[in-house]
Amino acid sequence: MKISKIDIKLIPHLKQRYDTTGDYYEKDSVLHVRVSKAKDLDVWSDVLHELVEYFLVKMEEISIAEIEKFDKKYTGKREEPGDDPEAPYHAEHMFAKEVEKLFRDEVRRRGGLHKGLSYYVVLEKARIRGAKDTKPRKKRKLTRQEIERLREVERKAQMELPFKEKKV
Repeated sequence: MKISKIDIKLIPHLKQRYDTTGDYYEKDSVLHVRVSKAKDLDVWSDVLHELVEYFLVKMEEISIAEIEKFDKKYTGKREEPGDDPEAPYHAEHMFAKEVEKLFRDEVRRRGGLHKGLSYYVVLEKARIRGAKDTKPRKKRKLTRQEIERLREVERKAQMELPFKEKKV
């Protein structure tokens, strides 16, 4: 399919087609990219990841339908379906993750780390609330224990930063 337009939208995590922070699909010669709402750095890096992955998948002539089938059925223990070596787009996904990491590192090096929840906290919060499927659910307040779990995830994510943050 020849793409004539790219439609990028930020959507609530629970509105994703399956448990993911980024997704793409083709319809009527339009590439649709859907990224879960999060803080700026996460959104930009997720969009970049999806575009790079899509481009490489198309270069290798990997079927989008095959990717969707794999992703929707995935029940493995890896963070994302594309991380699994059995994924039909594993190499393309891993390259896109490297591009995403380089982008994040450069933004952080330049002091552009924004305040707010990190990608890891958004995912963990959705998992705590039971977002294994895409059906919207009534939001409930997090328990004190769940909030502490989110804070721990955020601390661990901050420890992974390759450069010190600049205070703004």
